[in-house]
Order: sequence, then structure tokens, then C-alpha cells
Amino acid sequence: MRINPIRIGDLLTKPGSPVKTVNKFVASLHLFNMDKPLLVGMPFVLFRNNTHVPARVSKIIEIVNGKKKKKILHLVSKQTAVVEIELDGHNTLPLTKYEDNKILGRIVIRREGVTIGAGTVVDYSED
Repeated sequence: MRINPIRIGDLLTKPGSPVKTVNKFVASLHLFNMDKPLLVGMPFVLFRNNTHVPARVSKIIEIVNGKKKKKILHLVSKQTAVVEIELDGHNTLPLTKYEDNKILGRIVIRREGVTIGAGTVVDYSED
């Protein structure tokens, strides 16, 4: 039996490429119409091109054009926010910042089968 180590969503790049495999990153996220607010820690499915992984917002850094609060616990429809997203379990995802690659730096989030937001990768930490 032959095992193929390449999976759907994997990327082949040159050494020194801005693409990094991460499990936590910062994104600018615009939310669409939602029935329920998006709470910190609430699970959703994150899509990047043809790859999807379970994830959650681990921290809301700021709401764009919103009131300054010490601790923001949820986001509602039509808000734009800078958030920290963490992939669940031991999942990792090859990503790059939107400024480096406009295709690989885009994400979409879905919850309960409905697309609730889209955004761009702003930053990530290299572990």
C-alpha cells in the first residue's frame, strides 16, 4: 500500500516562500447577516480555497469603527473586526498574509451550514 503524504489543500512552494503552516493567526473579519452573535470560543468551519478546518475565535482584538472596550466578548451581523482565530485540535493550515498573496490570504467562515463571514489574514505567529 502506498501512502500519499499530499492532501487536498496542501501547497507546494519554494524555500523562503511567505506561505507558513499555522494553527493560530490574526484576521480582519467582516460578518454577514447572522441569526446569533459570534461569541469568543464558538466553533465554526474555516475555509481557505478548497480546504476546510474546524476553528474558533480565540480573541477579539478590536471592532473596526466601533466603541473602544476593554474586553469584547461577541460580534454581531455586519460588523468588521480584527480577531485572533485558532484552529481546533492539532489542525494546521498553510496560509499567507493577504498583502503577500491575495488568493491564499482570504478566508471564509461558516456555522451551521451558513456562510457568516469572510476576511483576510493580517498576521500569524511562526511556531
